[in-house]
Amino acid sequence: MSGKEKFEEKNRRLDTALAGREPDRVPLAPINQTFGVAYTGHTMAEALYDFDVAAQAEMKFVQDFDPDICMGCSVNFAGYGPAFDLVGLKIFQ
Repeated sequence: MSGKEKFEEKNRRLDTALAGREPDRVPLAPINQTFGVAYTGHTMAEALYDFDVAAQAEMKFVQDFDPDICMGCSVNFAGYGPAFDLVGLKIFQ
């Protein structure tokens, strides 16, 4: 299936569910945030200091789970470790 066909299939599924009709299957719409980091065996500290770790983890999550829509598929703090250190932020362990 091409990327366009897959996109259209997911849109039909979501539109059907949102219209109150029965879709071909329940749409997968995870609010994932940090799951991808743990799923790929990384720590939150690694993601905090290395944006690429977080980005690759999220891509792996999307590839493996193939959600219909991503609602919060991001690590909001990815790569901010050095900036947090500069301002003395101590809220993360």
